[in-house]
Amino acid sequence: MNTFIPDEEQQAVIDFNDGYALVLATPGCGKAECVGLRVLKAHEAYGIPYSDMLCLSFTNGTAGDMMDKIKGVVGDEMSGLFVSTLCQFCIKYLFDNNIVPTDTGILDDTDQIDIISDILDTAGYKTRDVRSILNYACKITEGKLNLPEELRLHKNAPQSDDMKKVNYGFLAQTYIQYKKYNKVIDFDDILFLTYDAMRMTNYQKVHAHSSYKWILVDKVQDMNPLLLAIVDKLTAPDFSSVIFLDDDRQTIYSSIGTLPDNINCLTKRCIGNIFYLTNDYRTPVCLLDMLNDYAREELKVASNKSQKISSSVDIDDALTMVKCYNASEQWDVVATLARQMGNEDESVGILVKSEEDADTIAKTLNKHKIEHRKITDEDAFKTVSFKTVCAHFSVVSQDTNFSDWARLLYQTCAIEEASLARRCVRKMMEIGVTPADLMEYEDSSYLIEFAKSYQDKEIVIFDIETTGLNVFEDDIVRITAMKVRNGVLVPGSELDIMTETDKTIQEAFEQFISYVGDDELLGHDANYSIHVLENNIRRRTTSIDFSLPTCWDTLEMSRMLNPNTCNPNLESILEVNGLGGVKSQNALDDLKGVLSLMVFIYTKICSLVQEQRKFLSHKVMKDIQRKLRENYAPIYKHTKDKLYAAEISPKNTFGKEFAHVYKYMVDKDYIKSIEVFDNIQTLFDTVVIGKEKDVYFRQQLFNHIHELKTLTEADLYKNGTIKAGIHVMTIDKFKDLDFDNVLLYNISEGVFPPFDSAHPKKNARTLYEGMSRARKRLYITYEGKVSRFISTHDKVIKYFYDMPEAQKERLLKFEKKFVDFLSKEA
Repeated sequence: MNTFIPDEEQQAVIDFNDGYALVLATPGCGKAECVGLRVLKAHEAYGIPYSDMLCLSFTNGTAGDMMDKIKGVVGDEMSGLFVSTLCQFCIKYLFDNNIVPTDTGILDDTDQIDIISDILDTAGYKTRDVRSILNYACKITEGKLNLPEELRLHKNAPQSDDMKKVNYGFLAQTYIQYKKYNKVIDFDDILFLTYDAMRMTNYQKVHAHSSYKWILVDKVQDMNPLLLAIVDKLTAPDFSSVIFLDDDRQTIYSSIGTLPDNINCLTKRCIGNIFYLTNDYRTPVCLLDMLNDYAREELKVASNKSQKISSSVDIDDALTMVKCYNASEQWDVVATLARQMGNEDESVGILVKSEEDADTIAKTLNKHKIEHRKITDEDAFKTVSFKTVCAHFSVVSQDTNFSDWARLLYQTCAIEEASLARRCVRKMMEIGVTPADLMEYEDSSYLIEFAKSYQDKEIVIFDIETTGLNVFEDDIVRITAMKVRNGVLVPGSELDIMTETDKTIQEAFEQFISYVGDDELLGHDANYSIHVLENNIRRRTTSIDFSLPTCWDTLEMSRMLNPNTCNPNLESILEVNGLGGVKSQNALDDLKGVLSLMVFIYTKICSLVQEQRKFLSHKVMKDIQRKLRENYAPIYKHTKDKLYAAEISPKNTFGKEFAHVYKYMVDKDYIKSIEVFDNIQTLFDTVVIGKEKDVYFRQQLFNHIHELKTLTEADLYKNGTIKAGIHVMTIDKFKDLDFDNVLLYNISEGVFPPFDSAHPKKNARTLYEGMSRARKRLYITYEGKVSRFISTHDKVIKYFYDMPEAQKERLLKFEKKFVDFLSKEA
């Protein structure tokens, strides 16, 4: 970045700070570098705080690229600047503002398929038209939320199939009820709920992360109108600039709601502030010329939007076309070219149209003994194995995450059927029991044990005030407490200690410990408070021997008794339960509010004790308990102990613990190994957790637990954990991924487009997408006649070197001899 000197077009983008703007740019034009300098100029020249800036993209990979470029210019001084995907932003928005309960599970597309398959089987249907059911579920939700007509992306979703045999409406309603009963949401819900929350009066004053003066949105061509409406809601009334970055040649994802007139709408909004970055600094000359002519001739892109050649790079064999006479020959040609192009320093992408083609090419490469990686639709981050490890961290951080408990009960063989595991945890949720109770107690639960203490013991209700929210480093400045027996305040037992007085810290903590004696503690969010107390005593005193007493948490119990508890704030929970709020600034009055909630909780527990005991003592549950303790409890305790370990070291990071849990589960045969797990661990260590090496394990976990749901294999490539080598994938896989060398397989007439294609223009854009992913060389193979998208345009086909038959035969013969040699060596 220190050597980057903006050209005139780039400088205009960097300087812009007055309203809305649209930047149209293709890869290689220095767009990412402009982003970094825009951030720096906005802060230093226009005085915009980093906390008032928001940078959003469509994929984790492009968001990561933005972050790297910004840090390359600004350094680590950009505290408060939020850079992420819009989906990640919405997840954080929902949880940070308590719009959904903190233990809400998030479904990805593979989870949806599994759930709807179960619903279909139960309903007696054999169809697997999952997308139609999900579309109708979205249609129902859009109607319930009364979304504006222009934001309803599913208003035309049919209620049944063409034969009227499958009722999508009924199945969609069943799916919606399933989500409600199991406290889970999907990615569509995340967007719906975020937008709906932003329609609240004064939401920008009430909600955190809801108002920004400076916004940058990348990959606008892939965003649907609802996403753009959320961006509008995030724009402060007194904003400085909102800038949209776009590549109008690559709008090919209409299936996810992207509308082709997105750019037209933004063009009207940004009239007078439309910038074109036309200088390409990366692509070889002939490859760029070909792409420009293809865009003009086939995609009808205006001439003034063509990229200008600013690169001095020219490669003689940058564009090559190879004609083949049958499928077998084409397979062998692909393998031969892949070996020729592949080396340690350059990447090769073999791009195909279908998964079936990818399988065929992968088998051919195996036959030729060529190392490669086939990237399938089964994304490693969406496998059962990865999601099971994620579920482990989810329940460790919040033991009322029932949907994740269901997965763990099944995968660790405590329950033998997934559907039974879901039914079991649903029953637990209804009666206030968690699987953690099975590991902790015998014929009892957290709530039952609390009820015993309430009846038989003196309990100290306590609260602390601290200098911040860091469990390990912030200081306690005040402790208040009162003693209660059987729900009644012990007269004269109030205690109020200010630690910043003439009394030493040592004396203050000794006084509180002496006051508690052998009693048990209770507080609201006491799990946090008790560990802050523990770490303060450890850090700030010299001779106090403090062991954690039994400590009850009214927040935890509130969530167990009411799974829909969203706002953890004491006053909010009191009001929801009709107990009145805490309006006083007096700390002892706050404790009286906790006492009121404590009595309410005890009353609720009394009505559940008998049912809980019956459930927990059932012979089926005893068997589940035994298996859970044997199979899962050791690794659960291992991670749980790390949550409050006051240690910062390379051995005590989220990435290391993730690897430890993964290995444990693979060794126990609970999950299958993940082929790219080493790369996943590298991603965690260098990208996800890389910037938090000086942060405690607990904070790393809580910072990234929801981010795990948004990761894809593309992040392994975009962040450099998988680099050179030969990769086989469909063209539309990892849309933003580039390769040094691209080999497009079977670009034949009748394939691009298919003879019966109803949308040939979409195929034309897909082909452009494939060709533009080459950084240096592009090879095309075909049978019979090359695609009309190329063959009918003299200005396009002229750039390609048509490999002579003799040259092709020499390459194939050499390849055969080499493979025979490798076979003999083996």
